[in-house]
Amino acid sequence: MRRIVFAVLISLSSTLIQVPANASTDGCPDTWLIDTTEYPNQELAEAKKRLGVNMAIAERAKVIEYKGPLGVMPAHNVVIAPHKLNPLGYLYSDSKIQTEITVELRGCTNKGTFKFESNWINPELRIFQVTTAVEFANRFPDLFSDFKQQDLFAGSVRDLEKSLQGRLEYPLRIGMEQIPFGLVDAYFQRLQPVNARIGQFYTFALTPKCLNQTLENSVELVKGSGECKFALGATVRTFAMEKSYETTYIFEPFTINLPSKQSITCVKGKTTKKVTAVSPKCPAGYRKK
Repeated sequence: MRRIVFAVLISLSSTLIQVPANASTDGCPDTWLIDTTEYPNQELAEAKKRLGVNMAIAERAKVIEYKGPLGVMPAHNVVIAPHKLNPLGYLYSDSKIQTEITVELRGCTNKGTFKFESNWINPELRIFQVTTAVEFANRFPDLFSDFKQQDLFAGSVRDLEKSLQGRLEYPLRIGMEQIPFGLVDAYFQRLQPVNARIGQFYTFALTPKCLNQTLENSVELVKGSGECKFALGATVRTFAMEKSYETTYIFEPFTINLPSKQSITCVKGKTTKKVTAVSPKCPAGYRKK
């Protein structure tokens, strides 16, 4: 009999102290107890699903810390999509964003405001390793069709870098105001003549000042930045413990010079002429003043 009474008491006590399923989001939102270490937040998602049209959500995000493998970086206005590699993805891959979510409920006077901190970029895309083209080829021999292709890899990377540099010769010579980053992005190029099973090649900026964002949200090279360092990167997907990981290997940096136009004054007798160009030269018969 005592055992039965004891069991009944335990059952009653467990029922009395049981936490309601929606305890964290009961009442008006200013009283909600949300775990702000979790983003995206499941509690808010479940509350919205349960309350439907009676719950309004406003979300605002801002970058609170700009940094990457090289440490803290200056603030930059180029948007880095969280699920996509970007020219600045290497420098800013460890950046933090603060997301502020405001919740209003029908019939409640006070709002609830919750702030979350999370990584700017998808964790899978934040895996970078600095290496050289030679070390990369030696580390992943299975990516190449044979040893000859493997031996050609480093030289082909250098050729691609020169090709990317050469693509800027004309727009710089004519003084193009906006130079699309796509001209030097290895994503749009092919690595010749190497036959390698590599996910994709990208060009990453190592000098933040050299990139800007246009009104159309595209990335461009900033004319007049001077010497700008870039590096090619190749992505490789590997598998370990039943999970896949995508690592981007950053190769040796190379430099692209983005000079601005300069003006000189040229004279011929009593005639003067102003010449403006990236590398201005006086016309035939004129001399620099």
